[in-house]
Amino acid sequence: MKNAILVLLVIVAGNAAAYDVATPSVVSNIQWVVSGTTGTEAANNTCTLLNLDASGDWIKGRKFAIYGGLSCTSGQTYGVTGTGFVLSQGGIAMFLSIGSQFYWTCSTNPQLGATCSVVNVGTLTRVGSPAITLVP
Repeated sequence: MKNAILVLLVIVAGNAAAYDVATPSVVSNIQWVVSGTTGTEAANNTCTLLNLDASGDWIKGRKFAIYGGLSCTSGQTYGVTGTGFVLSQGGIAMFLSIGSQFYWTCSTNPQLGATCSVVNVGTLTRVGSPAITLVP
């Protein structure tokens, strides 16, 4: 058993140079204007701004972590966390958890506009499809 573990460690150490990892960096204050049904309207909330930060290896990787907030006209802000990745044809795909009530999935086109699908976590039903547009 000891020999098998030693062989595994030698193989892993020998292949360590094959991995090329850059240092992750953060892109801050990415703002998207939101229009359409977001799922928050039942609480008399119209949410109009998605303000995100993204952290990832922008040089060698295609995936990134997302965090921020969805701001609403009532003054309420929903916390946002999620993941995303760069699509091969351009644009990005994002999976966002909005507060504890909603999931958004969004795929942007290369011009960075998107339509999202909103699912209520409790009922697992689709409750909206807002459009988001990147603020220049």
